[in-house]
Amino acid sequence: MVITNNANERSDHESDQNETGIKVYLRIRPSSNPSNYIKRDDIEINRISFQIPKQEDDIVNNSKSSYGFKFTGIIDEKAKQKDVFRTVGLSVIKNVMAGYHSTIFAVSNAML
Repeated sequence: MVITNNANERSDHESDQNETGIKVYLRIRPSSNPSNYIKRDDIEINRISFQIPKQEDDIVNNSKSSYGFKFTGIIDEKAKQKDVFRTVGLSVIKNVMAGYHSTIFAVSNAML
């Protein structure tokens, strides 16, 4: 999910959630067969990495096997829909009600 808030000027009484910029959240979908390739960083909690094993062939394989991504926040598979709304949607609605342009852009790979 990508959130944009276009709040260039704030008054002192507005909340800290009316920040200018783009926020990117990752929601991990619940799965009965979770992947062993995905690992959440223990130190940097908003970072996730993919460890793709290399094939054990006699061929030299110099391809990249580790990819890391950092997000504004990660919503784990145990989160309920209301938790997602509180984390992602509430600040956007507050900004819209305060007169700022805001967008939530959600992308899903529902076919997997």
